[in-house]
Amino acid sequence: MTHEVAWQPHPGPQTTFLKSRIFDLGFGGAWGGGKTQALIVGGLRYADHKGLRALLLRNTFPQLQQIIDRSHQLFPQFGANWVASEKRWTFPAGGTYRFGYGETYEEIQQYLSDDYTYVGYDQVETLKEERVWALLTGRIRSDYKDIVRMARCSFNPGGVGHGWVKRRYVALPWDGTPVTIDEHGNQRGFVFSTLKDNPTLMENDPGYMARIQSLPDILRRQAMGDWSAGTGIAFPQLTARSHKVMGEPNIPRHWFLFGAFDWGFGHKWAFLLMAMKPDGTIRVVDSVMGRGHIPSEIVERVGDFLKVHGLQFTDLAYTVAGSDVKIQDRARGNWGPSVSEQFGTYGWYLINADQGRIAGYMNCMEYLHQKKIEFADTPGNGIGVQQLMDLSTDPDSPNDVLKTDYNPDTNEGGDDWYDAWRYGLQSRPLAPRAPVSHIQDRINREQIFARPPEHEKVLSPWAVRNPGPTSMTRVDKRL
Repeated sequence: MTHEVAWQPHPGPQTTFLKSRIFDLGFGGAWGGGKTQALIVGGLRYADHKGLRALLLRNTFPQLQQIIDRSHQLFPQFGANWVASEKRWTFPAGGTYRFGYGETYEEIQQYLSDDYTYVGYDQVETLKEERVWALLTGRIRSDYKDIVRMARCSFNPGGVGHGWVKRRYVALPWDGTPVTIDEHGNQRGFVFSTLKDNPTLMENDPGYMARIQSLPDILRRQAMGDWSAGTGIAFPQLTARSHKVMGEPNIPRHWFLFGAFDWGFGHKWAFLLMAMKPDGTIRVVDSVMGRGHIPSEIVERVGDFLKVHGLQFTDLAYTVAGSDVKIQDRARGNWGPSVSEQFGTYGWYLINADQGRIAGYMNCMEYLHQKKIEFADTPGNGIGVQQLMDLSTDPDSPNDVLKTDYNPDTNEGGDDWYDAWRYGLQSRPLAPRAPVSHIQDRINREQIFARPPEHEKVLSPWAVRNPGPTSMTRVDKRL
């Protein structure tokens, strides 16, 4: 007896993705690489098992609707019944397959009341926070031993989540090889696909590749799966090797030394030791971060950090910090010392940083563009530069960096190091590359805005036909 095949994966990445038993597996690459279809079908592995509890999400309902439409072409072949009010399919054996949407930590809460054997998220790079995806994967569990628990997601380069997606998946081998990511034995994998891996699309739409090739350069590279393409990336010119120098054992005393600090308790705090060289280049000498420390502990840690470099607080010309170190919540009856005042009792004095986000971001970009910034090769700086590479621009304010929260579960992410770095660079803003002298600037402005002599004034036709007291006088002078 022969059975009709409902759907068959293409050889290569699609098959690798569907056959894998890795718990956390990402499927990324080019537009049209067959990722979404594989994600939909992946939840059907146990369609004939009563323990199936699948959930597939997108960030908005209109985008989710496209996936639901696809499911209606396939799921009835498994005998499934659609319950529209619940956006859920039920299968003859008793399993269920649910669809949902949400992109914030709060929106995802509605799906956390159930346990799932399979959770998928299509275009997970649309999630601003990695913790949203991590929270969903935490709901994957089952009482059935014969069901493989699976977290599956698809993604393309770009988007607000480009940084964390690249760090979480793209840094792994691209062939689905399982990689143990922690001491508990948890594994993660990544499968990369190209347009050539979807022959159905190439055969049915032979002009698709040509349309992709005609896109603007950065968008075209992203469409082809290039994870170094820059749209949405805050610092596209920065790589792990660029702007990096080997640290010097002793900092020359004629260098201008200063510090930059970003305060945090529930999230991370960061301190950067910075030096301006005689040619104006700024080097991030080293950096240190921490979390959950009271002011006295932070002072102690930074003080010990400076001693490693043969320095103390008095060797710094200044340390810039955000205004939150000076906050006194007097509206709630808090008259106690601020963080800055507590630091001062230990001999570490802070001054106000320029916190302008857009101007600060532009200044950072200018430093990178002029190659006037460099990072000593230290573990602290390695973490900081990785953070900079992970940051994206804000889709609501493209001239600013998207505010990113630290993930306490993975000890990754956040923008605290970036904030301190931005404060430090903004304390030494770069001058225009082609400065104009004050005298020449004044002469130019006088020439542009100087009022013409009275006899050279030419009245408009309307003023000639309708002379007022002032304009009549001027007409008489002209005549």
